[in-house]
Amino acid sequence: MFSNGEEETLFTDGTVQRVSTNGERVVEYPNGQREVHTATYRKRRYPNGTVKIVYPDGRQETKYASGRIRVKDPDGKVIVDTTLGNPTYPQVTPEHTNGNAP
Repeated sequence: MFSNGEEETLFTDGTVQRVSTNGERVVEYPNGQREVHTATYRKRRYPNGTVKIVYPDGRQETKYASGRIRVKDPDGKVIVDTTLGNPTYPQVTPEHTNGNAP
């Protein structure tokens, strides 16, 4: 523990975990991945530039180094998928709209 209240833990595999006084937790893995946990999201940054964010409600947002963005709803269904600025949206069916088609 540091004098400012932050904690740092070093694991035998080289992983480093830091916990700040505001509750934010940062984990740095030996393979270059970095994960941040806050009250509002969990974010993992991969060495290739990809960033994946998971929100408390289960939504997932993945931003790839290529510029592609994929968003999944809490059930894991893709709701947005872009490739270099060209968005594609899955076909909306009645079961996705609770019977209330737009």
